[in-house]
Amino acid sequence: RLDDVPVVGVRQRFQAVEASTATGFELAVLDTPQALSVMTADMLETTGADTVKEMLRYVPSMSSYENFGGFVDKYQARGFRIDQVRGNRVNGISVFNLNLDPRFAERVEFVRGPSSIVYGDNGFGGTINTVLKSPVDKPFVELGVEGGDWNLRRADLDTSFGNSDAGVRVGAVYEDAEGWIDQVETEKRGVMANGRIALGEATDLRVAGVWQERDSLPTDQFTVGADGLPPSGVNQETFIGADWNRFEQKIAFGSVALTHELRDGLRLGAEVAVESTQDRNRYAYAFGPADPTGLVTLYGYRDGADIDSVTAQLSLGGDFEAFERDHQYLLFASYTDTERAFENFGSTAVGSVNIFDRRPPSDFAEPDWGPAAETGIDYKYLGASGQVLLDLTDRWQALVGARVDRVDIEQTDTGVVFEDQSFTEVVPRAGLTFKPSANWSIYGSYSRGFQPQFGRTVSDSVIDPEQGVQLEFGVKATLADGRVSLGSAVFEIERQDISARDPNAPPGGNFVIALGEQRHRGVELEAVGELVKGLNLIATYSYLDAEITEASNPAQLGNQPNNVPENSGSVFLSYAPQGGALAGFVFAAGASYRGERYGDLANTFLLGGHTTFDASISYRREQWHARLTVDNAFDKRYWDPYYNTGDYGLALGAPRRVTLRLGYRF
Repeated sequence: RLDDVPVVGVRQRFQAVEASTATGFELAVLDTPQALSVMTADMLETTGADTVKEMLRYVPSMSSYENFGGFVDKYQARGFRIDQVRGNRVNGISVFNLNLDPRFAERVEFVRGPSSIVYGDNGFGGTINTVLKSPVDKPFVELGVEGGDWNLRRADLDTSFGNSDAGVRVGAVYEDAEGWIDQVETEKRGVMANGRIALGEATDLRVAGVWQERDSLPTDQFTVGADGLPPSGVNQETFIGADWNRFEQKIAFGSVALTHELRDGLRLGAEVAVESTQDRNRYAYAFGPADPTGLVTLYGYRDGADIDSVTAQLSLGGDFEAFERDHQYLLFASYTDTERAFENFGSTAVGSVNIFDRRPPSDFAEPDWGPAAETGIDYKYLGASGQVLLDLTDRWQALVGARVDRVDIEQTDTGVVFEDQSFTEVVPRAGLTFKPSANWSIYGSYSRGFQPQFGRTVSDSVIDPEQGVQLEFGVKATLADGRVSLGSAVFEIERQDISARDPNAPPGGNFVIALGEQRHRGVELEAVGELVKGLNLIATYSYLDAEITEASNPAQLGNQPNNVPENSGSVFLSYAPQGGALAGFVFAAGASYRGERYGDLANTFLLGGHTTFDASISYRREQWHARLTVDNAFDKRYWDPYYNTGDYGLALGAPRRVTLRLGYRF
């Protein structure tokens, strides 16, 4: 007979008190004059999100693209694509194309709008920053296993040891899955370590590292039919590609950071980070619309990339007194040297498939690739910024600052330097916050951003850096004794000197064209927190009016950018009974809606809006934990555009998936 063990209700923390991604200061979310959302560890566990793509279902104005059967997730914010380098960060450092496993995350911060004041070159829609798990004072070891549809097999480890003076958090994950599409396979391995050593009462040393490796047999997109519309009657599981399709990726990232309290709140920080990424890809892909019978040509394509980057950062911050009030300042300098080497073996037709075939042929012969065209990018930038957080009165606070960046880019193509870029950018920021009470804030902010562009036109000319300006006004509040956070924002972003993939370029060519300018206006609403004891809520709504205001192609003038819905929203509820027979259970359900949006820049066809529903039941007792999750519970069928195509690529969204996770903590 087992001894009776008292079971108490699970308490979850859906609210984040502070976040630094938006400003560089450790500011309360309520006091930050910019829209941001934070997925806490409890939110990640309760929603069952296995990827950033799944997290974005519950973040306003943010979404994802389909890409090669889910091998590499791509994101957008406020209608703009998030750059795979500059908008994707780990502990504030950019990491190329890293889809970090959420089990390594303590929280994930989603900042909407430009953040060039903090990071220099940065996208305009937003930034995603994953904060790695930190060591805790009480040592533990937790093991987890998970299985489910599409032959998912996953095992993970999370452990922390040490004490308040020195400790380390270590995570590891292994995953093997086949995917819902025929023949698709993915294997992933990863290790994370994050350590802290107190070198004295005023000095901390932090060392972090991530290694992740992925190997996949990917699929490519469907294409629009001969009528330019999404094809009806295709099977969700159809594989478009060849048996020799393969994506391989290895990423290593490490950082060493030192912080020291000098005197009277003066804080000095120094950090060095290194990254190495290796991609090797070969696949057959569909290009162009299908003919009236569904026939489309497949092209073989092979490329690779080696990316090595070193970043050094210095910061100096502290408090100062002026006009009998206390204020804060932050000085920051950074230097990044990134070398990227690409090889492209070109593209050649390998055969044809019919997209209406349940199992189209995939035994196409792999091409004789021949010599590769080698492209190199040597990218250096030196930046310095200064910000001041002014406590004007008991109710008014101002954040002002500016950053200057010197950028030098050298590009080569098969050993030939075709044009250098060297420029200096100055980006200001200003924000004003009014607090009518301790738990309400009203803010307005102005920010600018820039983003170098590495593509080239068919005529081998480079594209000027993109520029962007944002105006944002919002209201934030904390209610119910601080358990519930509300946020709303109204914004306008103007983006200039935009480039896009050239839809008329030869197959396999990485060419771009000058697109023009865009203006995105929108409204965002968000509510997060514990409504009553044990009942937690996430609710979001976004309205987005996006328009191409200048275009190199007159036919696109006034059009809406593709894959940008006017309306989107979500709601997620979890309930943890606090006593009785159901204590220890957590019941959760969510719904995510994306409105209709155009599938191409020419606005010739609309992709219908869709709503997907998710649900989970979890139970925790002593060291044991179990969670049953159902994604897309009603098996909704819907289309999404592909990330890296022009006007032709489409993908069917993932069908229903059921997974079961078991965990034990020692």
